[in-house]
Amino acid sequence: MARYLKEQNRPYSATEVSANLHGKVTKTVADKLLKEMEQNGQIVGKATKKDGGGQWVFWGLQDAADTLSPEQLASMDEQINTLKSSIPSLKTTQRNLTLKLNTLLSAPTTAALHTLISSIQQEKKLKAEKLREFTEGAVKMVTKEEVSKVGREVKEWAVKRKKRMDAFKGLEAMLMQGPWSKEELWEKAGVEEDCYVPPSER
Repeated sequence: MARYLKEQNRPYSATEVSANLHGKVTKTVADKLLKEMEQNGQIVGKATKKDGGGQWVFWGLQDAADTLSPEQLASMDEQINTLKSSIPSLKTTQRNLTLKLNTLLSAPTTAALHTLISSIQQEKKLKAEKLREFTEGAVKMVTKEEVSKVGREVKEWAVKRKKRMDAFKGLEAMLMQGPWSKEELWEKAGVEEDCYVPPSER
């Protein structure tokens, strides 16, 4: 019990000692032993009332060797201040390391890089095959002259279409003076609506 009181370094009553020791000693035995140790100078005891009555509390003797000298206390204060002054730099280091870690975590994994490289190589292979077809003549290239010719033909047909459309509208207007509506006239003539849009109107 003397060792227990010294380790706890705080006052306890006999009831508390008995309870804290999980009933290894009863309250009565604990009270008797604690008072005997107090009388023998093994521990310190004090009554809660000045006349010696009331509840007694006991605590362990403190070894003089456990007490720090002023020099030791000053040294500890210096160490504490040194540690406190290093906190800002440690926090900065922590932030930098955290940023580096986040960068590494966001970078693609080795497996992802292998997949990307494989995809690029496959795309490169397909483009090389298309280039080979062009260079070997497997695919016929369209010349500027052919493009210009087609452009001229499109314009010519657009002019012809406009003339025919104007003639159709004139005939349609003349026939609609009769007893038929536009829908009836188109249905009888088998005419369908023209969905063609000239390049200039696209």
